[in-house]
Amino acid sequence: MAVFAKTSAIVVICLAMVSCAVIAGENEPEGISSSPEMAQTYPYDRFSEGKPTFDLRTRGGIYIWRNGDFWHFRAARRMDRPRTMTPLGPVIAGSVTMKNANAVDMRKFQMSPVSTAVMRRDLIEFRIEQRDDIGKEIEGFDFRVRPIGLEYCITFTITTDGVPKADEIYLGSFMQKAEELPLTICLHSSFRPSGSLRTTP
Repeated sequence: MAVFAKTSAIVVICLAMVSCAVIAGENEPEGISSSPEMAQTYPYDRFSEGKPTFDLRTRGGIYIWRNGDFWHFRAARRMDRPRTMTPLGPVIAGSVTMKNANAVDMRKFQMSPVSTAVMRRDLIEFRIEQRDDIGKEIEGFDFRVRPIGLEYCITFTITTDGVPKADEIYLGSFMQKAEELPLTICLHSSFRPSGSLRTTP
């Protein structure tokens, strides 16, 4: 009986030590988070890669894609959209925020004088006015992410006329629709050498 009690006490102590190690995360590699929120965003890593392969004006909407750590944001108007007497169109506004990373080398793409995009280290704020009397049918901006560590997260907060519309957001070459807004994508850093940013349509 005494041997059994002693053995049971040792087992309990061992289990407690294992539980404490799991809770404290002793065995978790430094710089890697295993939180459920971060794990759920990893499929977007795959979906966000690659440029869409067709004319963005065919469907219209907002397109986000990346090539490594180079990101591209485009707001496109449909070619077959109904024309009205007023030249005013939707206003797409929001921000791009980064965690464990900074934005560098931001370039505007065909942005009209009434549209803006401003970069501040880990934040980009933008406002795109889609008007028929000024500007192009596709506007946007490009930027490169400079990761700080093994992993970074990037969050897109986007509204159209003040309303979040996730069904108008398309990701990557396969144009995966976003499920919700704000949209957060967490991915492992590619640690690519510094290079120049290429602006693509």
